[in-house]
Amino acid sequence: MLGADYTIITDERSQFDGIAIKISVGRILGCEPGHYVRYKRTERQGNACDRDFSSQVATVQLTDGFTFDLACFRLHSLNVECRVNTLDDMFIGNPNENKPALLQDRNILFGGDFNLDLWRHDDQSVRVLKDIIARGWNGSEIHFHNRIGTDGLPELTSVFPFFSRTIDLVGSNFATGTLDTLGITPGTERLDGGEGCDHHALFGRLTYTL
Repeated sequence: MLGADYTIITDERSQFDGIAIKISVGRILGCEPGHYVRYKRTERQGNACDRDFSSQVATVQLTDGFTFDLACFRLHSLNVECRVNTLDDMFIGNPNENKPALLQDRNILFGGDFNLDLWRHDDQSVRVLKDIIARGWNGSEIHFHNRIGTDGLPELTSVFPFFSRTIDLVGSNFATGTLDTLGITPGTERLDGGEGCDHHALFGRLTYTL
């Protein structure tokens, strides 16, 4: 789909989830521009839960020299403990085992399918992520880039009768901007034409200052 104009990494287990950076914009440190690799900075929890749910981190360096850790999330859909463990792997690490967090750069940008709704539901994984957001990162506030709907809550990204949620999130501690929810934000359309997908993609432009 993307070709040699992009550097692409995927999780090292099933390669279902990944990150792609256009080579004219920047590069993923540790990867050759225009290549595809299975990446070792994949969280550990998947093997204990479901190998096909995975999250990973890549350090991106833009052409102007700005660097940040970009994290792609896909948390377990059913198991709360697995979601908590993945969040710990990514943001906190395990001090008792001397394992650092996979996110390490002073600037972080994260997105993906979290399979939890911070605003409409409550379980241990929701509480853990709320605590992470409240602490911030490297002395900077973590904020979300999801668009707010008319009800004052982030626009829904997964819409079903009786069970609609905002489970697809994009956040950072350095960027500014708001992303459209395709097919939900007025004037936008879904990438799949409205068929075959249970998620609405987030799309837009984020900016930053050096």
